[in-house]
Amino acid sequence: MGRINHFAVLLAVVLQQVVGFVWYHLLFGPAWLAGLGMTPDQMQGRQWRFAVAIGCGLLSAYGLAWLMAATGRRGLGQGLALGLFTGIAFAGSAVLLHYAFIPAIWPAAWIDAGVTVAAALVTGAMLGLWPKRGA
Repeated sequence: MGRINHFAVLLAVVLQQVVGFVWYHLLFGPAWLAGLGMTPDQMQGRQWRFAVAIGCGLLSAYGLAWLMAATGRRGLGQGLALGLFTGIAFAGSAVLLHYAFIPAIWPAAWIDAGVTVAAALVTGAMLGLWPKRGA
């Protein structure tokens, strides 16, 4: 953990939440809810899930930061590349795997997988642009 810029990790988590807000509220919200068979009213009272999102964001950001430090990756290009790879290979594929076993419409699965990859890209970019000094 000594080679990780903790401020960059925290900023990446904030940016992940911004990506999620834009993704679900401005871009794909109605299609996502339709895919889940839910209405906006059914989403009320679920604010505790934001704590889960932040916790998972910290876990994924620290994991990507560790991976970048362990492999010597730095800079925007390498951060984006590693974010894209981990977003698709690990996170996005896991989302799609879980949707294969629940009764949901596939557009919701692709929307969820897409935001996961987008968040990994933003995280990789932040960590690549702002590595720990002297690392």
